[in-house]
Amino acid sequence: MKKLVTLVLACALLGPAIAATAQTPPPMSCFVDTPAYDEFTPEYCFAVIPGARFATAVFRALPPPLPNRFEVRWSDTRCDPKSPICSVRIAAYRPKTMTALVLNFDNFTFYEVSATAELEAGY
Repeated sequence: MKKLVTLVLACALLGPAIAATAQTPPPMSCFVDTPAYDEFTPEYCFAVIPGARFATAVFRALPPPLPNRFEVRWSDTRCDPKSPICSVRIAAYRPKTMTALVLNFDNFTFYEVSATAELEAGY
């Protein structure tokens, strides 16, 4: 019983300190490639391309600066786990949600992120 009380007290005292040191991971960002200048936006991207049936969505799981040793486990197996960026073809009016598990071997952390890309044909 004494060990249990000690453990509960330790968690109560150290819990806030541990939570305060945890950092919120950066969100996944994306853009739908258009003839205009494209910029990454966090968690959601959208484009209207008149008459387009398909476009390329570019997802970024890890913003710069990149760690020396990392891996990205993308939900789409066509994506390279050694790259922080993945480009996929999307169809008009069919949202594409990409998720990724980011493993940072420099500081032994990991987190999951996701973003959704949409294309509208704009007839």
